[in-house]
Amino acid sequence: MYRTTDGGVNWTDVSPDPPFPGEFDTFTSVAYAPSDASIVYVASAEAVYRSSNGGSTWTRYAGAYGAPYGPEGIRSGVPIDMVVDPDDPDVLYINNYGGGVFKSTDGGQTWIVRSMGYTGADINQVAVKPGDPNTVLVNGRSGAFYSKDYGVTWDGQANGLGAIPEGMAAVFDPSDATGNTRLISDERQGFILRSTDGGSSWKKVLEIAEVNEGNPHGARRIVFSTGDVSVVYAGFAASNLFSDPHEIGFASSFGVWKSVDGGVTWFDSNGNLPSPTSGRNVTSIAISYQNDDIVYVGLREGGIYKTIDGGTTWTHVTNQAENNWQDIWPSGDPLRRDSFLSLSISPDDDNVVYAGTNIRGLYKTTDGGASWTQIVPESELIPFASEDHVHIFDVKVNPTDSTEVYIGEWHSGMYRSTDSGATWKRINSGLSTRAVQTVDFSDDGKTVYVGTKGEGVFLSGEGLFQDNNGDPNGGGGDPNAENFGLVVVSPSNTTTF
Repeated sequence: MYRTTDGGVNWTDVSPDPPFPGEFDTFTSVAYAPSDASIVYVASAEAVYRSSNGGSTWTRYAGAYGAPYGPEGIRSGVPIDMVVDPDDPDVLYINNYGGGVFKSTDGGQTWIVRSMGYTGADINQVAVKPGDPNTVLVNGRSGAFYSKDYGVTWDGQANGLGAIPEGMAAVFDPSDATGNTRLISDERQGFILRSTDGGSSWKKVLEIAEVNEGNPHGARRIVFSTGDVSVVYAGFAASNLFSDPHEIGFASSFGVWKSVDGGVTWFDSNGNLPSPTSGRNVTSIAISYQNDDIVYVGLREGGIYKTIDGGTTWTHVTNQAENNWQDIWPSGDPLRRDSFLSLSISPDDDNVVYAGTNIRGLYKTTDGGASWTQIVPESELIPFASEDHVHIFDVKVNPTDSTEVYIGEWHSGMYRSTDSGATWKRINSGLSTRAVQTVDFSDDGKTVYVGTKGEGVFLSGEGLFQDNNGDPNGGGGDPNAENFGLVVVSPSNTTTF
């Protein structure tokens, strides 16, 4: 932080001294009070500083116990800009990368959220509370958030250890009817956190020792069994694996981990899962509804593997599909041919599995992986995409109706089938972005939440589907298009109506 008193001829360093070890000495935003030029604010990702003498001395305001500044339970992010009320030098607004818009009425000491009506939220997982379709937990670049009113209002989960950047997985423990027991992970620090008090406090239940700043990894997915709800699987992947599906050359990650006590303790469940260069980067997990020991996992490189003994041994089940993938891309193109990004298993038959790929559309098996059929070729998605390739980041089968299947694609949005994947309709009306990253059903199969890259969360409920052949946001005249429904929710400290 520098100050000039002669119109920029000379400058003096007037930076506040960060008082805590590890605090960034990087100040990204500054603002004068229009009504009192002696009052100036400067902010970092850790704290807001206030000076009442033009920057000669500073008072630091941040959260308790070394936490960053900002509203309780909300990760503050990196300040982008500040503005002071022209009439009141104690009223301050701040906008944050990876956070939201906050307001202070006491000169930066305390903050409230003021982001109603807009969002930039990057959502990596959305999870609906079992038995309660109006309650949802999400995790993403701004951390974890929780709503119990269909996303009208949100509570931040950034308390204690839960104040994580780059959030990744999120899930409710189905054995806890209150919804207070939940698990989350982040993308870089190699741990899984568990809360039993609704996110007010968090405890590390898994931490991989080999993960550090130079070797960042995180649990991409955490999935509870629907049978024995004490059984949980988690799949790890290298950091930034999903920020750009085109990238290659990631470090081998830590594969599959398992808990048999609801996520309290964990053990390596990789068995004989191979670990070549860039291997064991898990993209997705699907657990049988009938048998907790039958699990499918997708790998960023290497195909899909299946276990029938709870992870003791694994079998590669996508050779047949991958062998049919001819090189249709230019030589040297970095797009992986053998990448599976998403999996979903039929609630009626654990031999029926849907697999979303990086660039090859959607595949289906009806014999437990012995053979695969491409039921949605990439050529059917590309004409509606914003790019000349597609990435199916999520696929979900309705838990109460195995004939209803949804896919979420990164460049063309949402698709729905009501005949087990034989035919499909685009359902993008009301979906203001096409960059879908995560999809989840309520367990009664009547409500669908969608998490996106950059525009928060969207909701669709029973009775909202209507033909919409003339809407350019839906089909644009496409007879295979229909409404997605109603835009309702958006975390990252925001709500969209």
